[in-house]
Amino acid sequence: MKYSLLIFIISIMFVPQEVSASDVQIETAEKAAKAISIYRESRTSDVGFAAMAALMEFAEQSDLVYLEISEENAPWISDNNIKEELRHIMLAAYVIGNVAKQIETRTKENNHCAGAIEVAMLIEQVKGLLSESQIKLAKASVEQSINIGACTAT
Repeated sequence: MKYSLLIFIISIMFVPQEVSASDVQIETAEKAAKAISIYRESRTSDVGFAAMAALMEFAEQSDLVYLEISEENAPWISDNNIKEELRHIMLAAYVIGNVAKQIETRTKENNHCAGAIEVAMLIEQVKGLLSESQIKLAKASVEQSINIGACTAT
């Protein structure tokens, strides 16, 4: 998996101060599924960020999932026109969508489209929190990613 150090940094950045590491550890597919549900219910809350961080760590350490992350399938990771914080949560959403699909299907196989679609859902949810220009850049990057995989919404 590429960008493993970046994923580790993101997981540290998004754990709220009041949440300890033991509160967010995920060791099983069932716990990962629960964390995905929590993340999807409140992507921008402290609880959502804690779930995000835990899922990033799970993706990095678990033998249950396999991820391929590159600038081709996640073009926002190298687009310096998109704010760094937004790039980080987009990458986390990509990882979470991919992990979610693998856990749901019990298939240890990268699922680019599930990741890209999760990022598109994140952008829709946070668009009121960001400038219009940042949303346009993020949407264009996600569209490029979706087109690479010939993805359709599920």
